[in-house]
Amino acid sequence: MVEVKFQFPMLMAQFRKPTKWMWDAGRKWENCLKKFGDIGIVIGMFCMPLAFAFLLQASWSLLSGGGAQIAVMIPGVAVPGTNFRLPIVEGLVAIFLIAVFHEGMHGLMAAAHGVKSKFSLILLLVIPAAGVEIDEKVLADMKKKDRLRVLSAGSMGNFILALLAVGAFFIAAPIVESHAEFQGVEILNVSNPAIGLAPGDVVTGIEGRQVKDLESLVEAMEDVAGGQEITIETANGTVTGRTVEEDGKAMLGVLLTPKMEMSRGWRYAARATGFLLLLFNLNLGVGIINLLPAGFLDGGRMLEDLLGEWGKKIGRVALLLLLANVFLPYVLLWSG
Repeated sequence: MVEVKFQFPMLMAQFRKPTKWMWDAGRKWENCLKKFGDIGIVIGMFCMPLAFAFLLQASWSLLSGGGAQIAVMIPGVAVPGTNFRLPIVEGLVAIFLIAVFHEGMHGLMAAAHGVKSKFSLILLLVIPAAGVEIDEKVLADMKKKDRLRVLSAGSMGNFILALLAVGAFFIAAPIVESHAEFQGVEILNVSNPAIGLAPGDVVTGIEGRQVKDLESLVEAMEDVAGGQEITIETANGTVTGRTVEEDGKAMLGVLLTPKMEMSRGWRYAARATGFLLLLFNLNLGVGIINLLPAGFLDGGRMLEDLLGEWGKKIGRVALLLLLANVFLPYVLLWSG
């Protein structure tokens, strides 16, 4: 049976069967889930300060004129200040899977502690997602350790999906590559404007050395110094640019991917393999960001449980920084 609710811009459908599956699985695997929840608490406490440090670094970068490092990912829309654009089809599928694993783990962990929840499929405008509704009063009445298990479970769900995705990627990538003819490396994003490259360029050589894949690119860069002006051959002609130095090594300052030619069937396989890597990165990012000690996020609620009033104060500061990182790039983009 399905119960449908609509509140613009969100359409929500609550399903009884998935709710029952979560409850049955949670009760059946109660002991395993509780032990897993203890691991989740430890990981959550470890990731909280790391996530806060990343938030501070992203805030400083933004104030220094850099691009957004924390953003609401909208398929097909470029992140302000960068050339990164989440592909529409892969982005919609990834967002849905992220939500299912995140919310599903909350529901499973709640069930392991005898707390029922309701599973929903959500359509936010055209973006599909999922949600699990847990009675806040019941959650507040739980023992602190049990509540921490439930709160940390969402990020653990994302980390599990990230591990599954990267594991599948490392299995599939060599198979796909064996059916590909490498023709250089394609530029996806540019963080070093002095390099003279743009998204879509295909690099085929550096300083007279042929570049067919990522390995040959690394080899071509071995004799290049940071800040050195170099000649770069691309599929559309030759450009000159200046490298940057990171950790004592010369870097192009670009995000790139191998350029491959293959049959139509294997092109689909390559796209699916690329999706696995995207899914890994997005889940890792969402899992860590969700553990930020900021207000309404799970990390903020965990910190409040752990530190009381001090946790609330830190959560308010982190929430302000988070909102600034999310919305300020759009304000600067529109005002500029």
